[in-house]
Amino acid sequence: MKSFEYKNKFTIKWYGYWQNENILLFFVKFAVQLINCTLTRAIIYLRANKEFLPCLHLSPLRKK
Repeated sequence: MKSFEYKNKFTIKWYGYWQNENILLFFVKFAVQLINCTLTRAIIYLRANKEFLPCLHLSPLRKK
């Protein structure tokens, strides 16, 4: 019984660690997807509004 309890605790700890790793990986993947989605949307938006595109490209050069 004691060995079974010990094994159970170990598996629970290991499973908890594995679950945490999965949660971290999920957050990283979610962040990457969010960044990719935002960049894609921004590029589509800029392509749709080409009048703003030269202004955005020249504004840093004008500041310098």
